[in-house]
Amino acid sequence: MTIKCEKCSMDATHLTVDAGGLVHHYCEHHAPKGATRIGEVTKKNFFKTYKVLFVVLFVILIYMLLRISVRPGNGWEVLMNDFMAGFFLVFGALELYTYKSFQVVLKKYDPIAKRFEVYAQIYPFLFLLLGIILHMQKGAFVVSVVTIIILGIQTYGIIKVLRRGEKIECACVGTAFALPLSWVTVGENILMIFMALLMIINSL
Repeated sequence: MTIKCEKCSMDATHLTVDAGGLVHHYCEHHAPKGATRIGEVTKKNFFKTYKVLFVVLFVILIYMLLRISVRPGNGWEVLMNDFMAGFFLVFGALELYTYKSFQVVLKKYDPIAKRFEVYAQIYPFLFLLLGIILHMQKGAFVVSVVTIIILGIQTYGIIKVLRRGEKIECACVGTAFALPLSWVTVGENILMIFMALLMIINSL
């Protein structure tokens, strides 16, 4: 279902995020100055649109470097474990930052969150828990299985939304950054699913 402008019945084309982290949608005519156009990604503004993801990647790499500096032995499976741990910890923290509005947005494209409201409520905490477990270098097999299930189902939901042409924001970094839901989000999830599969194979 297409999101409507909160001031009229037209389809929303822009969004803003208020001080409380709530997302507001507007049509072309009612969009306030400085509003972000939903899903607008061109070569010119690609970096600006996805800047927050580059920052998140940088933070994860810093986390990995710190882990490497204090731990002997850094095979590919250990580095992959640390990347996944950093991913869950950073994204989980960002999702908690705008906790209430995050739940609203997640339910727009995650099939499990749509069906079970409690899932949207615990989702950021689940991410943090998975990150902590991997940080402790324990339970990699279980975490990998859970990762494949939750991100696999979510990716299916995202692809359905994108194929319908709906323009909504992505909740992966919370709602404070007006990040559009796009095939970049699908790529993030597929990367994590691929890493989880390799972790499972390595555990056998």
